[in-house]
Amino acid sequence: MPTQTHRRRGELLTLALLCALLLSLALAAGCGGKGEGQPAQGDGVTQGDGAPAATSSADSPQTTSNISEEEAREVAERVLLQLKDFPVGWSQLPPDEDEDVQLDLPPECQTFWEQEEWPGTLVHVDSPEFEGPDEEEVDSGVAIYVDGEAAHQAYADGKTAIDLCREPLRVALVKYIEEGLRAEHPDANIEVVASTWDWLSFPPYGDESAALRWSLTMNVGAQPLVLYSDLIDWRVGRIEVSMGFDTRSEPPDLEEEQRLAQIIDERLGKAAKDSD
Repeated sequence: MPTQTHRRRGELLTLALLCALLLSLALAAGCGGKGEGQPAQGDGVTQGDGAPAATSSADSPQTTSNISEEEAREVAERVLLQLKDFPVGWSQLPPDEDEDVQLDLPPECQTFWEQEEWPGTLVHVDSPEFEGPDEEEVDSGVAIYVDGEAAHQAYADGKTAIDLCREPLRVALVKYIEEGLRAEHPDANIEVVASTWDWLSFPPYGDESAALRWSLTMNVGAQPLVLYSDLIDWRVGRIEVSMGFDTRSEPPDLEEEQRLAQIIDERLGKAAKDSD
């Protein structure tokens, strides 16, 4: 499950990076009283004892696509979320530059963190970010591979890498967030008190699908701040899509996540036919 979303660098792993950026915004805004909340406690969304089963191999197939990159990009862009998909009160955020985050990771996880595209990727595109009235942020991404076999292999390899690197990444990202925010705000009492990164139960879509939730609880002075970031990812044929949904204080609204995922999935079905 390796697609990239708008503000995310490296496949699926920038859930935590997104939280780091949100934390910076929250501090800049003085936390405004929106940080009320309790540390995430297992809310019934974690699946069993680990990730979905995945197969993996060292090499993905390298074949020639039957559509051009330009044609694939046009197909991919039709799948992305648009402002019209959101309720009244949502807005589209201006483009934001990716942040090059350097983490202290084992070599195999460092490679995964820095990987921009998986073998067999033809194109990938990202939507803008959309912001809700309660500081929700949502974005989407689409990757089209040279064929369905390459897409399946990339998906399997991505899930395997996540299982291998999930804990080293969680530890490294917490360290990065704490050190970075303390350096920027030396007079503030900043402490990460809890962080989790778990597979998330979500209705299945497409040929294969998975979902992750990153949660982060920190104290900023006397103010608790809880952040959640969900990433839902699924594949139909050679096309993989992802949707990120980020909130403060309360977990993302499951009904709204499913509504938006259904919009994407309907577009994805048509796009999969157009890309065959």
